[in-house]
Amino acid sequence: VKIPRWQFEKFPNTEPVLGTQMKSVGEVMAIGRTFKEAFQKCIRSMEIQRAGFGLDRNDRWLTSAHERFAGGQADAYRTLQNREEVADEAIMLGSRQGEAPADVDESTATHWPIDRAALRQKLSTPCQGRPYYIRYAFKMGWTIEQVHELTRIDPWFLDQMQQLVEFEAELLEHAPQVVAAAAHGGVGVGTDLLRKSEMLGYSAAQIALALRTPLGRADQMEPREEDGTFRMVDTCAAEFEAVTPYYYSTHEAPTMRVEDGRVVIGVAPEISTASSELAQWWSWAAGPIASARASNSTIAAFTRRWRPGGSAIAR
Repeated sequence: VKIPRWQFEKFPNTEPVLGTQMKSVGEVMAIGRTFKEAFQKCIRSMEIQRAGFGLDRNDRWLTSAHERFAGGQADAYRTLQNREEVADEAIMLGSRQGEAPADVDESTATHWPIDRAALRQKLSTPCQGRPYYIRYAFKMGWTIEQVHELTRIDPWFLDQMQQLVEFEAELLEHAPQVVAAAAHGGVGVGTDLLRKSEMLGYSAAQIALALRTPLGRADQMEPREEDGTFRMVDTCAAEFEAVTPYYYSTHEAPTMRVEDGRVVIGVAPEISTASSELAQWWSWAAGPIASARASNSTIAAFTRRWRPGGSAIAR
């Protein structure tokens, strides 16, 4: 999965509405066993203070749901069922009518539920914050057909996003069982949901905030038998043996284990120039080459320096 990266805050005179003109300053790529896992990895790597597709500190729905649950509303985490048909109002695609600026901080979602007119405007406007409003639409009970009519996004991708939304409701509904399973292990619905959350790409930060558990404890909420496995991407498509294939991390039972080997990790600064990038990549490549000569098993990982509120980009 690839997601473009925009920085409209650095270009105040640029219209923050997406179209056919190139406006991104880069892109992020992530690999996973499923689209849902790779999608969440991509969001974390964009350095926009998002831990994934919702369930983070910028998730207005989760904040409101926690407050309503604390106030005694037992069904605070459930998806709304009062679905409303998409209005037959005229939306002039390709024109300036009905456009809205990008809403990175989601100010429109301050009050829950979101005003339906404002939500329709956000869905019909191509902007960098639209995926999160798609999630809010599903939280409000909108169907895939309704969202597709406004966004024109292929229903397959909308279905993948809706599956993540549906899983959130199931996870929060069984929050006590998940916390108990993480603390004491065993089998049951809590363990199954915890394992499924990892396979869907949810991070420890998302699980911690959703279950209102300290992050340090959430880091331990992982089944040990599936803790860190890597899969290979054949860069030569089986035409001939790949010398430098890609590897990506995922949560599955490993098919093989490396008992003796070396790991070489390269770290780059958060902001760098083209010349420094070249030097970083060369120094990063020289280490694994030298290590491979002395060891049969060598794993190389390159990452950008992590900062609070940001994320690391693994290549």
